[in-house]
Amino acid sequence: MSVELVLAAVSAADLCLTYGKRLIEAYRDIRGATEAVQSKLLVVEAIWSKTAVQVEFVKRIAQSLEEDHCRIHLDVLEVLKSKLLLAISMLDSVVRTGPNSSVKRWKYTRIREAIDDSITQLQQGQSIFDPTWYLILRMGNKLIDDELSKHGDTESETMFLQAGKPSNTLSSAQSIRSMVKGEGSKEMHVTLPEDGLDWANTWTIKYSSTVLIRRKASEKLYAVDTITCDSSYDLPRLRTDTETLAKKLKREDIELFGLLPCKGVVKRRNPETKKLASMSLASQIPGTDLRRPPISLRSLLLQQRSLSLTRVVEIAKQLAGAVSFIHTLDLVHKNIRPETILIFPDHGSDKSCEIFSAYLLGFDSFRNLNFHTLKVGDDAWDRNLYRHPTRQGIQAQEAYITQHDVYSLGVCLLELGL
Repeated sequence: MSVELVLAAVSAADLCLTYGKRLIEAYRDIRGATEAVQSKLLVVEAIWSKTAVQVEFVKRIAQSLEEDHCRIHLDVLEVLKSKLLLAISMLDSVVRTGPNSSVKRWKYTRIREAIDDSITQLQQGQSIFDPTWYLILRMGNKLIDDELSKHGDTESETMFLQAGKPSNTLSSAQSIRSMVKGEGSKEMHVTLPEDGLDWANTWTIKYSSTVLIRRKASEKLYAVDTITCDSSYDLPRLRTDTETLAKKLKREDIELFGLLPCKGVVKRRNPETKKLASMSLASQIPGTDLRRPPISLRSLLLQQRSLSLTRVVEIAKQLAGAVSFIHTLDLVHKNIRPETILIFPDHGSDKSCEIFSAYLLGFDSFRNLNFHTLKVGDDAWDRNLYRHPTRQGIQAQEAYITQHDVYSLGVCLLELGL
């Protein structure tokens, strides 16, 4: 890789850090801000603190990136830089910053607008940066591990934070990287007892194979996906992969990536042959009120309800994040379609139509990216609509790869109206 490209990426990172620091300091210099303004400023600082840590990290490991990867990061950093400059320009147009930068009360409306604009710009920059960040975490490079291990001494983690709480961005990155490499997963227990769930009382979700089941003697609800242990499968491999998937999804913060935290695997045997008949992945869902249950994306689409562009984009971002994270874990989903996506209502809202979050489920066909895939398919037209052309039909032409998941996601986004 050319030295010029590395230097350009490092320079762009430096400028982003400089402009970000300037933006935060400009907001901090505002005197006599109202409580509403101060609360918005905390949001700006929280978003930038995460971005700053990531940018500083990319700057330190730029030399170890492949040329294409480095060029992508350079482009992303240039976009982030432009958004920071736009936010600074918006603030400068409202108030002159400096040691005596008090603001007249009538200007607070414009100040709030400037802060809201800054939040939007930073969130957009963060959403562009995140996918390239996850690509870094997949790289098999010792320098990345060394730099992550130094995060406790990294000044940039606390540079933009208040309340004395250090950022956990790099700690989370370490956790994800360890998870990708399978470190520490051997000791993790994921098998759940069959009698731990109330199988006699299940709630179906229209158009979805995922069912809702309560944990016995508890109000907790699980979303359950069942994998049938067909004799044509390599059952030892399937069992190992399913347990590995459960371990990788057993994170409390997994919801940030458009996935539900997995609580474990229930293995059910044939009562006559005693052979393994199925394995069910039990995932914790947000809320326990079945009066407002989740619906499948298919149900939402068939309702022909007009959704705001903001809602559509939010759902799209959540789904793209879920697919990206699944691929970061060296897995392919193989079953992305509206029937395997659940939409949950906002349990804090009185509006029954309010959409809270979209989550990707339907892990009944997944596989590890590093192992052999079956080319056996089916002729179900409703499934083939979401499959890449080379994966359609009874006999697929190609082995399944991550790009095929992206194709399926694209069809779903097309139906959403993007």
